Amino acid sequence: MEAGREAFIAPNLDKRTVSSEDTLKVNILRFIFIMSSNTSNVCQLGEGYFSMKVNGESVVVNSGNDVMADKSGKPTRFYIKKFESGDVCTYVIYDADKSKYAEYHDQGWTIYMTDSGAPRNWTITLVKDSIYTIQPGPPSIMAWAAPYDKSGQIVLIQKQTGSPEQEFTITPA
Repeated sequence: MEAGREAFIAPNLDKRTVSSEDTLKVNILRFIFIMSSNTSNVCQLGEGYFSMKVNGESVVVNSGNDVMADKSGKPTRFYIKKFESGDVCTYVIYDADKSKYAEYHDQGWTIYMTDSGAPRNWTITLVKDSIYTIQPGPPSIMAWAAPYDKSGQIVLIQKQTGSPEQEFTITPA
């Protein structure tokens, strides 16, 4: 963040007495400020059928509807539907036949496919080339990740810039 912008966003914030509520407020204000100063194309990914990879592994949906990273599996074909309104762009991530969509469990933060309830909107942000981060959208400090454990389960964790386990290669399928 450029010098002076932090003072604009939170002029009276004493860093020694910051509560989690104050931190959340500052992060929301930062997001609004960044989004309002972004005049580029808001939707950085088109709508259509895509496959994903993370850490060189295919992103698949297993028989239990869990979204997984699997080096031996064939990538699942996802339909990504775009919703754009003003300076905000979100997406719903469906399975290929558009009958289920990506959601996360409140306990454990695991990503799965479901047909129950309203579809979850996600923010998909371009990192470079065809590499993106996926976050509950907007605003959120969490992002999809494929931790380097043996489970392969895609989960939500706090977003960390430049973290390979949070960078998803999304290509037309």
